[in-house]
Amino acid sequence: MISVTMPRCSSTIILDLDTPERSKMVLASISPEKEDEVGRTSSELAANGSKIVVTIDSDDLVALHASMTAWLRLLDVASAVAE
Repeated sequence: MISVTMPRCSSTIILDLDTPERSKMVLASISPEKEDEVGRTSSELAANGSKIVVTIDSDDLVALHASMTAWLRLLDVASAVAE
């Protein structure tokens, strides 16, 4: 019998929003999306001063790519609204 174990994939997105207040505002607006996660990925959100850090873990590269695309779009829209 052959057994193949695929390593988990992960990626980190760091977005600097210039001020801690703006970072907290954007984080608050995207945090509810984390509750909708299902499937092959998990994400962690954090604010670190003026930066938002999104860490994504996934079972495979396709799911990682889809999750990264979704988080980048959410960050783009939320940061544009917060300006």
